[in-house]
Amino acid sequence: MDKQTLSLLPSRAQAGFLFDYYIEEIMSLYHLIHVPTVRRMIDTVYTQLENNEQPPYDHVALLSSIFALSAYFASPSSRFHFKGREGKSFCYRWIFVAQRALLAADYIVAPTLETLQSTILISQHLLPNIGAMATFRTLMATALLGARSLGLHRFDSPANKKARENTRVDWVVVEVKRRIWWHLASTEWRV
Repeated sequence: MDKQTLSLLPSRAQAGFLFDYYIEEIMSLYHLIHVPTVRRMIDTVYTQLENNEQPPYDHVALLSSIFALSAYFASPSSRFHFKGREGKSFCYRWIFVAQRALLAADYIVAPTLETLQSTILISQHLLPNIGAMATFRTLMATALLGARSLGLHRFDSPANKKARENTRVDWVVVEVKRRIWWHLASTEWRV
């Protein structure tokens, strides 16, 4: 991913404000992320950027999606002080960064939890509000196929549960995987 695209990201301080707004105002609809994990991700990505290192593409995609949602839905009373259509402009800027990061991460061939989260956030929140329903269906189908390729549809099968019994398990990752799968499955049933 080129430096010019990465330069479109908000500053570290703005990223913190945007993430806080996302948590306070948007996240209540879909609990697809683990807040402490994403806070650490923000810190790591911005440290890598400050050190002229390339942050992981999937992390950039997720963060950019969160920033875009915050900009799109920021109310006039929020601390961002977006004027007129400025919030929408920033939203589209950060969606562009997310798209570039998703492509660089090769999210269709090699999905990760972060690329799935990014795809879901973009499709579930933004696209219905801007009227892009055909794109919504395409992104949700892509996310569903990505989740299946990661085995999320079998994550809580008896065999997988038994395999986890005698191993050290990161329960945050376990819960995020469950939430992603059940969100995708229930969305598919409704749509």
